[in-house]
Amino acid sequence: MKTLKIIALIVAIAMFLPTATACREIGALKNLADGLQDAADDWQKYEEMTKKLTNYKITLTSVNSGGDPETYTELRCDEGYALLTRDSITYVEYGTGKFYILSVSDKTGMVYDHDSDDTYKGFGWITAGYLMMFQTARFMGAKKDGTDKILGRKTTCYTCVIEGNDARFWIDDEYGITVKFTSKGEDGESSMELTEFKTGGVKLSDIVKLGDYEITDLSSIIEGYNG
Repeated sequence: MKTLKIIALIVAIAMFLPTATACREIGALKNLADGLQDAADDWQKYEEMTKKLTNYKITLTSVNSGGDPETYTELRCDEGYALLTRDSITYVEYGTGKFYILSVSDKTGMVYDHDSDDTYKGFGWITAGYLMMFQTARFMGAKKDGTDKILGRKTTCYTCVIEGNDARFWIDDEYGITVKFTSKGEDGESSMELTEFKTGGVKLSDIVKLGDYEITDLSSIIEGYNG
């Protein structure tokens, strides 16, 4: 709402600029207003998406220009939020504020009380960065370029040039997230693709079973330190 008020103010100011500079200034202010409106739209899309996707499991693999792959799995359900990166799982239990950090290889971990679990009722910053990357490309003039299916889901394709690289995005028609991305240029190729996108019927056990881990409770230690 604040963003829309700012846009209205900018347009109002532009209407009363001196005649000699009106064309140039109005054009610049209009671009700024359009940018602010796009940013407001993007935030609205993100909020709508997080409200729709409250039970999901997403696995994505990114490959940098050097050919190094990295895989992330993120899950959210009624029980809590979990993120698997390499050998580590971060898990937040809703309602209790319990925050777990687990080592997959040696089945150990630690837990402590977190102030709030609200932060983990949306996408994590790593996943959000990939899922929402197309929103930046829109500002760079991305154009529609056909349709396709990824993981059986309908997507719309877009292309644009980013820092001299030919970029292509596959955007999920239902949720508006990036499900695949490729970039080709002189420095090589990079990519990101969802290899799993499950909605509904997701449980914590799809990633982790806490009973399999030897967990150290750090709550009392942290309380003593803070006190």
